[in-house]
Amino acid sequence: YLDNKYPVNFYEKKWVVLLFIIQSFITFCLFFIIPIELSFRFKTFSLMPIEIDILAKISLLLFYLCNIFMKNNVVTYVKGELINKRLPLLKEYCKRYIYYDILSMIGLFVWLFTSNESSFSFLSLLFFFKIIDIVKIVNDFKEILLISNKVEGFLRLCTLIFIVLYIAHLIACMWYSLGTYGSSNNSPSWINDIS
Repeated sequence: YLDNKYPVNFYEKKWVVLLFIIQSFITFCLFFIIPIELSFRFKTFSLMPIEIDILAKISLLLFYLCNIFMKNNVVTYVKGELINKRLPLLKEYCKRYIYYDILSMIGLFVWLFTSNESSFSFLSLLFFFKIIDIVKIVNDFKEILLISNKVEGFLRLCTLIFIVLYIAHLIACMWYSLGTYGSSNNSPSWINDIS
């Protein structure tokens, strides 16, 4: 600890590691759910009773807002200099991450509180700016764990496979969206040929 206030290695605390793992898992799930919902025009939360729906939406928003607060209170190095005071930390956060967080929170808010029939529903794709957080978390853990070359090679292979599968998922969702868009305008579409 630095001055018994700020942890030098923020990931020393087990609850912080757990929180970032949960955040990464939820973010990955949303990376798959949002394109599916936009393509098939349904809402996952609409399948739940209204009380659980509202609680889940508010919990998700609070979770990501808490995450932003935590990121803003982590000591950091800039050009080899340790920054551990709140105001310089806030300035550094604003310089590096605030735009990504604002855009991703707008995307999350639109995804949670608009229907897929809304003309603003495509704005939920702004949530994908969260990928910057995931990449930073993964890089931080790689650096902390000091993994061997074999393990790093395996992780790179897994990452490459995940990226290929995810791009295939996005293309499939876009392909289905184009098909349903064509069929809704009474144009010939591959969706009509199947049904």
